[in-house]
This record gives sequence, C-alpha cells and structure tokens, in this order.
Amino acid sequence: MRKGKTLIGSPLILMDKDLKNLIEAPIPTDNKEIADLYRSLRDKNRSLIDLDSLVSDYVVDLLNNIIRNAFCPQMQMMLEGKGLRLKEQPSDYNWVLSPYAGFRIINNEWKNFRIGIEFEQKWLDRPIIGFLKNKDVKRVDLDSLWNDLQDKYQIKRGKDNDSWIFKNFIGEMHWHSDKAINQIMDGTIVNQFAEMIDEILNVAEQVKIINPNYEL
Repeated sequence: MRKGKTLIGSPLILMDKDLKNLIEAPIPTDNKEIADLYRSLRDKNRSLIDLDSLVSDYVVDLLNNIIRNAFCPQMQMMLEGKGLRLKEQPSDYNWVLSPYAGFRIINNEWKNFRIGIEFEQKWLDRPIIGFLKNKDVKRVDLDSLWNDLQDKYQIKRGKDNDSWIFKNFIGEMHWHSDKAINQIMDGTIVNQFAEMIDEILNVAEQVKIINPNYEL
C-alpha cells in the first residue's frame, strides 16, 4: 500500500461510526464511475485502509499529471524564449514519489553545467534551483569556475555540495497544496522560475561560463 499524503488539503479522517454511516448511506452521486467504485467498496466490505490507498494513488496520479501536462509545457515555452530547453523525462516518471525528483534545463553552449531544479523531499516539497554539474565532470577540475559562480551567485562558500550551487525557490515550497496547484495552472510559478533563471543566466555571463579556459 502506498503511504503518504492522502488528500490535497484536509486529511481523510473517519471514525468507526462515520464509516458505518458511509457504508449504509445511499450513493450520493450521479457519476457512474464513482458510484460503481463506491458500491464495490461497500459490497465487498472493504476497509478504510483500502479507501485511503485508493485516494492516495489518485492524488499521486493527479499531481503527476498536473506537472506533466501543465507545468512542463509552460516551462518549455518559457525556456525556448531564452535559448534553453527542458530535458524530457520518461512518460512514467514520478515527480511525486521519486527521491530527488526534478527537472534538467539544457544550454547547449555550456560545457560543464546545466540548470537544475530539484525537490529536496518527496511530495513535491522544497524545490531548489541552481547550477548543476554534469555527471561526467569532476568537481575537483572546476575550482576556479566553481568559486566564481559561488561569488557572483552570492552563495557563501561551503554552502553547496559536490554537484550543486543552488538557491531555494522564491515561491511556494509545498507543491501538493491547493495554493501551489492554482499557481501552477495560472502561470505564477513558471514566471517565478523565469525570474530565477534570468539571474542564473546573468551570473553565467558574468563569469564567462563558456570561456574556453573553463573547458576540460
């Protein structure tokens, strides 16, 4: 059974008497699919745990569809105007439950870095954004460029790791909330990322990130 958040907003909480009333009550919907599911649960005397699992699966699928079908197309359109592109993920990629899920933004002129966006926790929590080192590049070979990026990006030295020079996202930090979903749908979050990406591009220009001296 999938564990985690069960509903966007308030959690599903039913005491025994509430569950009994729910099972015995008439089916309060004209939607045949929902009614059939409800009847199946009731007739088979399924437990609240089964219902909770179904709701959890539904929320995971809903959030992944919002990211895939609303957020990613908005991002791709915004990035194209900046000469960047969003790296595609597999069709079954799970942004909600995959550890360190996120997005990779490619600049074909950069040799050693890409722009990374990553959720530090599952359920689309605590997004960060910044310079993400390419996997085939060794951190030790980038000391000069790395220090220049930290200084211009205004990151205190030592406040990074071997792969990232990053900042916290300036907007909503918990994307499973109603507020965040509304901001994804109306373009607010993409506009906030556009602002932060402009800052990253400006820093890259200042340090001359495409300078041949930085090539390995």
